[in-house]
Amino acid sequence: MIRRGCFRHAPRAAVALSLALFSHAAVASTMDRLLEGHDLRLDYRDGSTVTVSFDADGNYRSSTGSSGTWTLAGDQLCTVRSSDDYASCGVLDSDKVPGQPWPSFDGEGRPVTAIVTPAE
Repeated sequence: MIRRGCFRHAPRAAVALSLALFSHAAVASTMDRLLEGHDLRLDYRDGSTVTVSFDADGNYRSSTGSSGTWTLAGDQLCTVRSSDDYASCGVLDSDKVPGQPWPSFDGEGRPVTAIVTPAE
């Protein structure tokens, strides 16, 4: 059974990506950056940070220890966590270059800052 959520954040949560859309063509270039030696970092106002690495084979892993699969359909980046089949989707910001942060929110409405960074 797959549980569906809308970017719920918990200590070992799936990827929280509630981001703005510009155009489908640009979304692909953002995902290309994430697949070519960059990670997605989510910075929370409380000082916590979650880093997510995406692989071309459709797998992801995060700094919280969670991992699973990802898909991109149009502007929707969806993840399914392996440990419990928790699924979440969000709009992937379209044209951010590495180092350029953008505001987002987690599933509880808490603000985060998302940024594409060099892979750790």
